[in-house]
Amino acid sequence: MVEARVGGAALDAVVARAGGLLMSFNGPVCDLWAVIRHAAVAGRLRQAIEERGHAVEGWLRDVDDPMPLLRYALTRDDARLHLAAEDLMTNMEWEAVPKAVPTPGGHEVIRAAHAAGKPVAIASDASQMAIDGYLRRHDLASLVTAVGRCNYSPTAFKPSTWSAELAAGLVKVDVNTCVFVGVTPLDVRIARELGMRSIGLVTARADAATLRAAGTDLILGPGGMNLVAESLRRC
Repeated sequence: MVEARVGGAALDAVVARAGGLLMSFNGPVCDLWAVIRHAAVAGRLRQAIEERGHAVEGWLRDVDDPMPLLRYALTRDDARLHLAAEDLMTNMEWEAVPKAVPTPGGHEVIRAAHAAGKPVAIASDASQMAIDGYLRRHDLASLVTAVGRCNYSPTAFKPSTWSAELAAGLVKVDVNTCVFVGVTPLDVRIARELGMRSIGLVTARADAATLRAAGTDLILGPGGMNLVAESLRRC
């Protein structure tokens, strides 16, 4: 593992060999929860679960990531809860789209990959509606293929490789030739399982030590997506 701040050679080597580029949505592309915070969404889901008579116990009482709570809701034997939880999550993601803050360099990576002839796809647990809405809002929809959350199917959530494999298939690239740009250990785990190289971005969700421990190939700090875009332009 190499931290890209030591120089561009390691990053250039990874990018040049990439048959395609896969990346998460929240982090590499934008901060979806820049205004409507993760913790607020988690709180709303927790409340919805409890209002329907299901106890939220243990570590789920304090988690500020809504995805484990959505997974929990969808694994209860309660079809009405499934509908309520999925609708709540999707609606809050949609409300967040106009307030989402683009990641510095994230849009440029999509444009540079397209210009370099490297297919680029998003593989995410965010809703398809939110991802598509964001891409249209920023005139990126024609440049990138997106695979969002498989609704009502918690077994397809990360660390499942479902979205990454589907995204690679849609852009007609062998998944093991791709590079995955992510922000969490789950992203790194998916890349390793599918034989991809991975680039980990340091964010509030994961620091360099966490990404290094997960086994990412390269670690980029703040402004890292700008470095990826520059590397793509050198291809």
